[in-house]
Amino acid sequence: VCALWDSERGAMVRALDLGQPLSDVAFGPDGIVAAAGDRGDCFLIDPRKPQDVSVFAPRAPVSGPARIAWSDRRPDSFAVAWQGGKGSVVLYGGALSRQAATPRALCPSAAICADLQWSPAFPELLCCADEAGAVSVWHLPAEGPQAAAACVGPDLRWEPAAAGAAVGASCAALALTPQLRPGRHAMVLATTGGGHPGTDPAADGALWLAALP
Repeated sequence: VCALWDSERGAMVRALDLGQPLSDVAFGPDGIVAAAGDRGDCFLIDPRKPQDVSVFAPRAPVSGPARIAWSDRRPDSFAVAWQGGKGSVVLYGGALSRQAATPRALCPSAAICADLQWSPAFPELLCCADEAGAVSVWHLPAEGPQAAAACVGPDLRWEPAAAGAAVGASCAALALTPQLRPGRHAMVLATTGGGHPGTDPAADGALWLAALP
């Protein structure tokens, strides 16, 4: 069930039964809501017209849990990291339309995507952190899901846990800063597990920072 609440009154406005458990929700432009279901369906909902729900059925064997990334600076599309099965990152069109663009998957990586974010400073950059603690940065300048069709792979891959720095580390969360100075911003990756050589094995969490682009 997707429940919509009035935050000022602290009351539920309506509840929508979408027929399956939901893994994540996100707000897009004009208050549109995207929801990812455990069965691999993705829903677009306009709270002002809750009877009109767009459903994107899976075109690949994907399922929840899932994470959604949608930026107000990238209203044309949102990304979903499906973590069930073999996992996949899929781009969806952000328009409520019966003729919406066909969702497209990015090239798969060796590890499942644990978290993802659109850059708040450069809206054409999508950053995906996988369960192995590596971040892939995709350059997607085209509008809508068709941006994935022209991509053969990420433009940048950042592996802070490489070279024995944090053996066995896994991603816990990914965040991106606003633009720090013209043309520069930063990624922040939180990892767990994989104690650092020469230190207390119990101190196995870390924050990693890298400048972009």
